[in-house]
Amino acid sequence: MTAVIKPPPLRPPVEGGFTLDDFDIDETAGIVTCPAGVTVAIIPARVAYFKRNCTNCPLRHRCTTATAGRTITLHAHHQLLAAARAHATSDEFQDTYQRHRPMIERTLAWLVRQNRRLRHHNTWAIA
Repeated sequence: MTAVIKPPPLRPPVEGGFTLDDFDIDETAGIVTCPAGVTVAIIPARVAYFKRNCTNCPLRHRCTTATAGRTITLHAHHQLLAAARAHATSDEFQDTYQRHRPMIERTLAWLVRQNRRLRHHNTWAIA
């Protein structure tokens, strides 16, 4: 069974600017390269600081408004989330998602319309 969950979209820090997916992130090598071609190291806290590299960057207006420059913070499951975002743009995903979406939306509408409460148990299992 494959999960058919649409990943949340990335929000750029600047309207119409660069998102995390526009950066080349190599966790194995421990480096991040920005769209302008500047490469910095990822520190153990899973953060990459571009700092002074942003000062005279011609793409800064599309990247950040922070005076200290752009900071990239990587989620613990960054690679999995990036793969999910890439897969969500495929035709295969869109076909599957559109096939299942009406059932889910119908169920949610039924719950809201009837003001129903679902019984639940705190027995979440992670496989």
